[in-house]
Amino acid sequence: MAEKKTTKTTKRKEEAQAKPAVNRTIESGSVVVSARGKNIISSPQKLRLVADLIRGERVEKAQEILEYTNKRGAKELKKLLKSAVANAEHNFDLDPKSLVVSKLTVDEGIKMPRYRFASRGRVHKYVRRRSHVLIELSEEV
Repeated sequence: MAEKKTTKTTKRKEEAQAKPAVNRTIESGSVVVSARGKNIISSPQKLRLVADLIRGERVEKAQEILEYTNKRGAKELKKLLKSAVANAEHNFDLDPKSLVVSKLTVDEGIKMPRYRFASRGRVHKYVRRRSHVLIELSEEV
């Protein structure tokens, strides 16, 4: 029987499967569940305004705040929070009512330069920014 040929792509797939999950357990025994959102089409500055509203809140209250916040980033953060809660329920059998948004970071993603034509044959440059978001939920103590 012939051995399977190993290529770079199969090695990458094996390495990706071998990596530990983002979720982890702290020394006190409580579980930290997380969800990541990458390349969200909104600038980090705008997303941080919404993130500051729900950081440290209970999940139910955070969902309520995001529901009634009149910002475009609230919709993206709500989807990510919902994903983190689903991870907690499915992977660790945690009760969503006992979860708290323990950590919420909004980092810079890729920057895409764009150009706008100006008068006298000139060009003005502007940048379209994207964001990476990490939400971590832990059990309420």
